[in-house]
Amino acid sequence: MKRKAPPKTPSSLGLEVEAALAEHYARLGKSIKYRVAFRTPRGTPFAAERVTKGEINMWVPEQDQVRLQAEAAGLSIERSIPWPDGRSGNYGRLSSLKSVPGLFEETLLMIKVSSASQALKVAEALV
Repeated sequence: MKRKAPPKTPSSLGLEVEAALAEHYARLGKSIKYRVAFRTPRGTPFAAERVTKGEINMWVPEQDQVRLQAEAAGLSIERSIPWPDGRSGNYGRLSSLKSVPGLFEETLLMIKVSSASQALKVAEALV
């Protein structure tokens, strides 16, 4: 019989990134097991995963200045488009983004960060 994997919990890196972002940005809804969401002072939403250990995926709106900032820092960037029918069973990305207004049906950049300071640099580039 196959053993069930233990439930995932926030990683130390996930908690570090979350704490750093919470010092500068307003939370957007409640943190859930796999992600936390914030809003910039201008109202731009963004999210970060909480459970991965080596790198945290940040989900941010596709903006040129964010891409340039991430590229300059040498961060991994992936463009993420929602499935044509975002309500189907095949969402195509972190499913908990469905509950974040302003991210659910938008084209996003998924940027991998390995420290709280990198996460802050990405967030600072958002307008």
